[in-house]
Amino acid sequence: MTLKEQLRAQLDAAIRKARDEGFKAGYEAAVRDLSEAAAGGVTTAPASTAADDVPKPPRGTNAKLVLEVLQSIAPRAAGPTEIINIIKQTKGMKIPFTSVRHAINQLERKQREIEQIDDTKTWRVIAKKPRTHKNA
Repeated sequence: MTLKEQLRAQLDAAIRKARDEGFKAGYEAAVRDLSEAAAGGVTTAPASTAADDVPKPPRGTNAKLVLEVLQSIAPRAAGPTEIINIIKQTKGMKIPFTSVRHAINQLERKQREIEQIDDTKTWRVIAKKPRTHKNA
C-alpha cells in the first residue's frame, strides 16, 4: 500500500468515526428529548413563522399595490424585492414575488402606467404629460 493510499484510508476511517459519533450523539439527544416530553405530557404546537402572521392581500389588489408603491417613490425606480419590502412595511401585507412580477407585467404592457429602466430589473412610473385644452 502506497503512502497516498494509507493516508486516504486513515482519512476515511476518521470521517467514518466522526459521522458515527455525531449520529450517536444526535440520536441520544433526540431520544432524551422525546423521553422528557413524554414524561411531562407536554405537547408543543409547531412554531409559526413571521411570514405566516402577515395577511395576504385581497384578490385583485396586487397591481394597485405595486402602482401605489412606485408612485410613492417616484421618480425613483424599484425592483420586485424592494416593492415587496415596501408593501410589507407600509401595508403589513405579504405579496409573493411572482405576483409582483405579474402585476408589473400588467402595468407595463396592458395599462402602460410603468416602464422598465434600460438594462436593469427596475421599474418606474411613466410621467404623464399634462393635457392642454384648446379653446375654440
